Amino acid sequence: MGQENIYLIAFVGEAGAGKDTIANALCDALPELTNKVVSWTTRPKRDYETQDKDYHFASEGEFFREEKFFLEKDNFNGWYYATHSKSLAENKVNIGVYTPKGCRELLKYDGLYPIFFKVDCDSKIRLLRQLERDNDTSPTEICRRFLADKKDFDEIFSFPYHTLKNETTQDLDEIVADLRLLIKMLYNFMID
Repeated sequence: MGQENIYLIAFVGEAGAGKDTIANALCDALPELTNKVVSWTTRPKRDYETQDKDYHFASEGEFFREEKFFLEKDNFNGWYYATHSKSLAENKVNIGVYTPKGCRELLKYDGLYPIFFKVDCDSKIRLLRQLERDNDTSPTEICRRFLADKKDFDEIFSFPYHTLKNETTQDLDEIVADLRLLIKMLYNFMID
C-alpha cells in the first residue's frame, strides 16, 4: 500500500443478510465518491454473478500466484477469498464485504482505516433470500452454506464493529441513507 490514507467501509455477516445489497446500493448511489472492492475468490461463479463486478473468479493457481499482493485472505465454506491491494482506491471511500477473519487482518495495515459493520438479519429471512437468489443451487447446498455460516459466526468478533439490522426494505433504505452521509463525511475529510 502507498503512503496515502485509505478509507474502507467493510461489511461482515452471514449469507443472505444483505451485505452485497447494501454495498452495491451505496456504490450505485455515490459512484463518484466510492470504489467497490472486488474480492478474489476460487469459488465458482453463480448464475446471477458477473466476473470482475461481483468477484474476480480465479483458479487456485491464479489465486496463489497473486497471494503476495493480498491484504487479507480466508478460506470460507471451502473456497478462498481475498482482497488484492490493487482493488483499493486512494481517492475514494472503498466499500467491501469480508469474513470475520478478513476484518481482523485488515487491521494490520498502517494507512488503512476500516470501519466495520456487521449486517444482521433473522435466520428465516436469510434462508429465504438465499433460496430466492440461488435458483440453480440445490437446497442441500444452500442449507450446507447456511449451517456453515452459523458455525463461523458463532465466534466472538474481536474487532470493533457497528450492527446494522437489515430485514425489510425500510431497513435497507435507512441504512443506505445513513451510510451515504458517512461516506460524504469521509470523502470530505480525505480531500481536505
